[in-house]
Amino acid sequence: MTYYIECTHTYGSKRNSGIQRVVRNVVRSAVNHRLEHKMVPVVLSNNQFVPIGDEIPYPEQRDDEKSFSHALICRFKEIGKSVFRITRTILARLIPLQPVRKFLYSSPMEWGVGRILLLMKSLIKRPVSRLNGINIQNGDVLILLDSSWHLNLWKAVDDCKKKGASIVVVVYDLIPKHYPQFCVDGLVLVYNKWFEDAISRADIVVAISQTLAKQLKYEMVKTLPALASMPRITYFWLGSELDGEMLISKGVSPAVFQICASKRPIYLYVSTIEPRKNHKYALEAFERLWNQEIDANFVIVGRLGWKCKEFVNRVKAHPQFARKLFMFNNVEDHELAYLYDHARALIFTSLDEGFGLPVVEGLKRGLPVFASDIPVFREIGKSGVSFVDLGNPDSLAQKIALHIEQGAPKLPEPIDWLSWEQSTDQLYERIKECLLGNEPQIYEMPESAMN
Repeated sequence: MTYYIECTHTYGSKRNSGIQRVVRNVVRSAVNHRLEHKMVPVVLSNNQFVPIGDEIPYPEQRDDEKSFSHALICRFKEIGKSVFRITRTILARLIPLQPVRKFLYSSPMEWGVGRILLLMKSLIKRPVSRLNGINIQNGDVLILLDSSWHLNLWKAVDDCKKKGASIVVVVYDLIPKHYPQFCVDGLVLVYNKWFEDAISRADIVVAISQTLAKQLKYEMVKTLPALASMPRITYFWLGSELDGEMLISKGVSPAVFQICASKRPIYLYVSTIEPRKNHKYALEAFERLWNQEIDANFVIVGRLGWKCKEFVNRVKAHPQFARKLFMFNNVEDHELAYLYDHARALIFTSLDEGFGLPVVEGLKRGLPVFASDIPVFREIGKSGVSFVDLGNPDSLAQKIALHIEQGAPKLPEPIDWLSWEQSTDQLYERIKECLLGNEPQIYEMPESAMN
């Protein structure tokens, strides 16, 4: 019996955001950690799954990727994407016909712009091993672990299912369904189609939190009421280490070093910058503090996402920018670890999450966390987390002011949390339980997190 782990997007990506971090660490732990069955990472190539070897390397930046010329190329790429999106929106409004809209916003699984772009990318994407496709056997397991909603992988999945493999789908969140206003139109259409295709084929669906698992039960019945039998639903929790931290011997950038050397307490917000993450609320709280002459540094760390131009411009034009307000959009793990270690607390005021990696990363390093009062944060943050009212920025401002008044202390002790090996063990055990037909159990929190 072999477990095959699909990781196509992360294998070909240089990103290090949430899903890529999960996939990379689960793959590494699965192939290096002693488990009952063999674990093989695979990627999609020519409508079949191909093994890639043992691990996906951490996407460390090369020196030339930090050069002016590279930055210029990236800027042109962003401009090109913006022009494409604007042009597509204009065409959809000028020709308000459903076939035209479907063509413009098509996913790679359908004929249209999405498929054309995928074919163009395939000409320059990272080369995949020329090994033959996997020899799937009856009883094997295919885990769709990666963000596969942009891939046309269903023929390969169906081939595996016909040969007797069990199909496991990992779901990270339901944001495009619950908060479509915070996503680009193309993502909403692609994700909704992927959700239907994935759930209708899945034998097991794995969420990344118990909160999300409960949401999934409702969403599956709502979206696919005519499905003959619903897949089993379970969940696992994510790990907390920054895997790239120990791989890089370089020092931190002068800007990061200078901020961390400041006597002002550092409050860190780690997340992709997009409307759902609610950075605006956090910034308004700090503006209240600064207006009261309360000294603190607010440091935003995260790559640029979508619909964030207005907020980014606001940050860069802010009178406190580069004084008490800082933003880094391209830090590596060793720099993120350095910021975590020198911060006094973590801010995470997102409107919704499937899990919330920065929360457990911060707690593991002894940082108190000021977070949204949402169910998933109640689930993973039973200790060390102070919850704020998202309807009132004063709620966060007052809690930070009190924290500063008390000396901006860290937690008395770091909060114990799962390693990526333990997280991978949970994923494996939960799938195994479902395959055996057992009812999914409720995990216990790490002991120190229960205190």
